[in-house]
Amino acid sequence: MEILDIIQELRAVSSTLAKEQILRIHSSNDDWTNYLIATYNPYIKYNKTGDKNNLRDDLDNLKLCRSIDAGVSYKTINKVYGKVIIPFFGVQKALDFKNFKTTKKRKDSISFPCIAQYKYDGFSFTCIVRGAKPQFYTSGGHLFEIEESIFDNMEDGVYLGEMMGVGVVGKFGDRVKCGIQTTMRTNTAKGIKNWNKANFKIFEYLTLTEFYAGLAKIGYEDRWLIMFNTNLDLEFDIGDVTAEGKYCKDQDELNDFYYSALDAGWEGVIIRQPDHKWHNDGKRTDGLVKRKNRQTVDLYCFDWKEGNGKNQGKIGSLGLKDKKGNVVWVAPRTDADKERDPHYYIGEIVEVAYEQLLKDGTYVQPVFNAVRFDKAEGDYQ
Repeated sequence: MEILDIIQELRAVSSTLAKEQILRIHSSNDDWTNYLIATYNPYIKYNKTGDKNNLRDDLDNLKLCRSIDAGVSYKTINKVYGKVIIPFFGVQKALDFKNFKTTKKRKDSISFPCIAQYKYDGFSFTCIVRGAKPQFYTSGGHLFEIEESIFDNMEDGVYLGEMMGVGVVGKFGDRVKCGIQTTMRTNTAKGIKNWNKANFKIFEYLTLTEFYAGLAKIGYEDRWLIMFNTNLDLEFDIGDVTAEGKYCKDQDELNDFYYSALDAGWEGVIIRQPDHKWHNDGKRTDGLVKRKNRQTVDLYCFDWKEGNGKNQGKIGSLGLKDKKGNVVWVAPRTDADKERDPHYYIGEIVEVAYEQLLKDGTYVQPVFNAVRFDKAEGDYQ
């Protein structure tokens, strides 16, 4: 069967299970497999056409669509083939410990000694240096360009870190003080903007072999120290490396560092186990933990929206507002919460956790906490 016919089959169905079945049927087709590898490989750069709506009649253009036209993700493809035929980016996410309280679902705990570092308020990037001009990728795999960067003369390898706008050091209020931060975050995440300069904070260095293999050979403590090693020839000041932290021998020392970081204006802390090895399987572990300061607010629920995809027929988001009229839409936390009758929430007070309230009334990273049935209708903030 022709590749275009297979793509049309995939576009004709909407469920993930149906798409998986089509992929399995054609998994022995070498031409199709090679096409998938070429199309989804995040390390291949394609020019963009801007047209995402019509099925292309040219395979070179179809490569631009990736999951848009085919309707499947690299995770689905790897699942069907039973192995990693599509590589993916190694931005490892940190596990979020809510004040380090053990929950029923998670039995992880922080072990000591640990390495605590400042958590920067920017966005994750991956920089691949491989002889030619460095390639920058967002955590979602979008390629973006930096015309002037500290990586232009760097030794071959892969550098992971946090990126901020010009004049932004990565403290918690930077997005308020420097508007370029929000714009930069949005545009770069879409892969649509080139930036001349940026402020980088590097917290990982990997060899090309380790990165493509998806696993570091040595623990984090050793990798951390490599970044200070003159053999790496890092051509920037030591302050540009996210190594600003300390060893904590117990919970008291970790708490002291955490609260001092908040007092200094940082977003929180990242906690790493010295023997933790970077891995590219998408799993969060207690070897890499984030602890952020989150505030709560009680808001009035006035509306709801139906979800899409697997959440169709369920509550997708709740419309909440404060007494100043600022509106925020937040998704219920669990499937059970989403399956409730919307009137369970309408007219009630909902507690929301958030990281920051901007001057324009925007709640940054709002998260549904609970319905406060103990509060009266007008008892919100």
